[in-house]
Amino acid sequence: MRKKIVAGNWKMNKNFQEGIELALAIQHQMNDYKGECEVILIPPAVHISKIRELIDHKNLFIGGQNCSEHDSGAYTGEI
Repeated sequence: MRKKIVAGNWKMNKNFQEGIELALAIQHQMNDYKGECEVILIPPAVHISKIRELIDHKNLFIGGQNCSEHDSGAYTGEI
């Protein structure tokens, strides 16, 4: 049986502080999580290290995406 995965990125729609708040809110929601699937947060590449420092949950993982020259929107572009 395949393991289920839930992954979400915020592309360029969150600034650094908003991304931290989102990650911490998701981590808080995971306190009651039973572990039916892997949950992956995917911040912009330049935010990965700080988000990784803040996240401390055995069922919450961090992925990565590129950044874009656009201020916001569904862009990832190149770093």
